[in-house]
Amino acid sequence: MNILITGGSGVIGECLVREALARGHETSFTYHSRPSPIGNAQPIRLSLEEPARLAESLSSCKPDVLIHSAAFTNVDGCETEQEKARIQNAQASGELAKFAKSRGALFIYISTSFVFPKRDHAVREDEEPAPVNYYGQSKLDGELALRAVGGEWQIWRTDQPYGWVPPGQKQNTVTRTLSLLKEGKEVREVEDWWNNPTYLPDFAAAGFALIEKRAQGIYHLVGSSYATRADWARATASAFGYNPALILTKRAGDMRLPAARPNVNADNSKVQKETGVRMRTIEEALRDMRADPRAVEFVSKGK
Repeated sequence: MNILITGGSGVIGECLVREALARGHETSFTYHSRPSPIGNAQPIRLSLEEPARLAESLSSCKPDVLIHSAAFTNVDGCETEQEKARIQNAQASGELAKFAKSRGALFIYISTSFVFPKRDHAVREDEEPAPVNYYGQSKLDGELALRAVGGEWQIWRTDQPYGWVPPGQKQNTVTRTLSLLKEGKEVREVEDWWNNPTYLPDFAAAGFALIEKRAQGIYHLVGSSYATRADWARATASAFGYNPALILTKRAGDMRLPAARPNVNADNSKVQKETGVRMRTIEEALRDMRADPRAVEFVSKGK
């Protein structure tokens, strides 16, 4: 297949580019300002800031699958720059959906569980969204835009992706925690933000299983743990031989951030059932990371 991935220089995008190449697909990816080479994938410069010109920028592309992972994902930034969020997360997504439809391509939109508020149960894909911040609203508007376009589409909602990343790539909660512990620096995490941390290898495996099935609809590609950021950091410390008591805590209210966090727990049973891919818990994923050769430099010297 010919696969085009937007946001290929981001954490999720680069993971998907590498997965596509490993599976033998002809792969191209877009970038905004940092065209880091990824194997033999073809880089294409693209800006979401001018949605009307997206089709023109991609005119030479003839993808079978277009995975749209590029987005304005800074939750607090979206709250304070709502017009930017609307253009990049909603309007641009609708234009890319039109482009994919014109090429007869399957369009995949990477969204977020932040389209929901906290509920007293694990939230299913077919429940009514109700975002508590503008990031969630702008991503929901992107979902609605692509659905209005029609064609073949999938929506992958995810939360807090993590795992080993190449040098120079943005860090995630696990790699940041390990880097600070290794350097003997203070680690302080939020004790009242809850998430479904999602292991990148599982996200990629489940996603490509959905592509190969040519599935249609919405899926929650999230991990199987529901945990606070502080508990996640403690689990990371423990898995790599550090004392979990080294993880200090803070409360969200004390940070005075512009955007509320929903603390949503997303139900991932649908994607696991349809693909057969296990979306691992934090503990399972950390054991896998610990077994990777890249873990050596981060293991506690006392372990």
